[in-house]
Formats: sequence, structure tokens, C-alpha cells
Amino acid sequence: MLTGLVHFLVNFQINDWSFRYNLFSYSGAAFQALKLASQIKSYRSVLFNIGTSKEIKFARKEGVLIIDLPRNYLKRLVVIHAISKRLNIKVYHLHGYILTGIIPGILLGKTLILKSTMLGDDDLQAITSKGWIHRQILNRVSCVISISSPLEIQNQKVIDKYGYIIKHKKITNGIIIPDKACVKENVFIIVGVIAPRKRTLEGIEYFKKYYAQHGSKLFVIGPNPNEMDLLEMNKEYFNECKSAASGCEGTIVFTGVLNKSELNAYYSKALAILLFSHKEGMPNCILEGMSFNCVPLLTPIKQIAYDIVKDGLEGFIIDDFSREIFLKEISNLSYENRPYLRVGESFNLKKLALEHEENYRNCI
Repeated sequence: MLTGLVHFLVNFQINDWSFRYNLFSYSGAAFQALKLASQIKSYRSVLFNIGTSKEIKFARKEGVLIIDLPRNYLKRLVVIHAISKRLNIKVYHLHGYILTGIIPGILLGKTLILKSTMLGDDDLQAITSKGWIHRQILNRVSCVISISSPLEIQNQKVIDKYGYIIKHKKITNGIIIPDKACVKENVFIIVGVIAPRKRTLEGIEYFKKYYAQHGSKLFVIGPNPNEMDLLEMNKEYFNECKSAASGCEGTIVFTGVLNKSELNAYYSKALAILLFSHKEGMPNCILEGMSFNCVPLLTPIKQIAYDIVKDGLEGFIIDDFSREIFLKEISNLSYENRPYLRVGESFNLKKLALEHEENYRNCI
């Protein structure tokens, strides 16, 4: 019997005893957890979701069992203990600093692997700054996985500072690569929650300034405040974005929420994808877009963008909005399939899953 593996994550959307996929209903870390678990072959994987259900719920997606844990903490511990024992769980893979997984993992003597996903949220500096008890908890972690170079540098500094005996690896996020690159139209997209952190407004203004006059179209793909109530969203900012698009009806289109197949249709035809965020972990929408050969136009995102592309070779990193990336430059990278080749080389989830499997073996 293969050793069991549990992934802990937060806020999958599970309704009526079934899992419903929606890009905007959970975090990128949750998306990655599901995709990674589906690609792990040497271990049987289970996902524990720290949700808001009153009672335990079960679902299955992409061949992976998802268990939505109840809100009651004692019930959570009972469920975690029972599943861990029944499936011979040895490894708890935590997609973020999730105490609901860490505490029972310590009590049950499990191997803890902590995936650090975003600077300022769950990097080791942010964790140790919470206080003494959290610094002690890190002594029980076997391995830290950093998903970007800025996280890797920050986390290694903390490991060295406190003398932690922790394995530390950089394994980035990944995606399933389509069989071939797509033929493109004169279409730009922005994908994600329409929120100040994402700087959706700046993306719209940049498109209007440089591309609207060339017959390009922009599709802003994300929920509006009437469709979903998400923490980062507010009606005032959404209305600002709508106002910025005024006068460009038919050129700038707000799609609202899309399902996965609808989103992929936009990835397939889009020439470029814009992401001007202040802060990200490893932006999955950019990796997904590149897998469909969308050329990314990015801000540095605290240097994370440099892990994704080389400026001018696989995409463009814009640190000054007065810099115009000419349509011909974007088209040339698309014609040469540069984004598609880049993600196939460095972000292929099937290859990255093998790295995770090797890491599990080394940690047990």
C-alpha cells in the first residue's frame, strides 16, 4: 500500500456535496494544490479543505478526494486523525501556514512540508514575526518549499538566522501544458478579481493608451460585485474601472464570471495578457495564459515577474507605464511561440510533480 499524502488548503468552494470549479472562488494556492495532487502518482493524495461547513463534506475532482472539514475544531481533529490512520498518512503538505494542519501534524508525529506562497503572508519572516510559539512551531517543519526566487532568498535568511534544521527547496507553481500553441487574434485579456491589489484600473488605462486605437479588444475577465462577495472587491473600485472604459464600448468588455472552458476559449484567442499587480505569489493566470501562448505584460510584482519571463524574450516587464510595448513586438513573440515554449520548459506540472515526489521520499 502506498503511503498516504494529505494536502491542507483553504477555501475551496464545495456546495451540495460536490466540488464546483470556479477560478474566482478560491485562491491560487488551492488551484495549485488540486492540480498537483492530481499529478502525484507515487502517493495517494487527499485534500483537506479548511472551509466554513457545519459538517464534514466529501467531493472528488480530477481523481482526488476532497474533504471539507467542519468549522468545529474538535470535529476537525477527529476527522483528520481518522483519515490519517485509515489511509496511513505520513506527510502533511501545507499550502500556506495553516495551523489546522500543523497542530494535528505535530501531535500525530507527521512529516510537515510547508509551501510558502506569498511574501508578507506565509514566508518565514512573516511567520516568525507572529511570536515565540510560531518560531518554535517551525522547528517541527521538515521542509519549506519556496515558489519564487524572492521567497527563496527571504526564507533562507530566516533559516540561517534562527539555525533551523529545515530542508529548503525552490519548486515553482506549474500548469498542464496544451499539446500545441494557439493561433491568435488582436485580443488582450485581464484575468482575476477586479481589485486595487490587482491594479485592474491601470491595466485598462494602459490598454486604452496604447492599443485601443489599433483595433485591439480588451476583455476584463473576473466577477463583478453583484456576482460574488469577495474580500478584495468593492463596488467603488469596480465602478472606477467601468468609468475608465467608458467611450470604448465594444472595445473593452467586462465578461463577469466564466467557467473553465469559457476562460480557456479566451486564453486560446488572446494575443496578450496583462497583470499589473502590486502583490502576487506565483500568478497562475499568467502561467495558464502563457501555456496558450498569450504574451504576458507584467509589472515586476516584487521581482517575481523575473522568475516567469526574461523581458523582451518571453514577455514584457513594465516598471514604468510610460513605456509602450508595441503591438509588433508582442506579435513577434507570439509568432515565435516564446510564451508557450517558456512555460513548457520551466512550469510543466507533470515534471514538477516528480520533484515533489522526490522531496516526499527524502523527507519521510
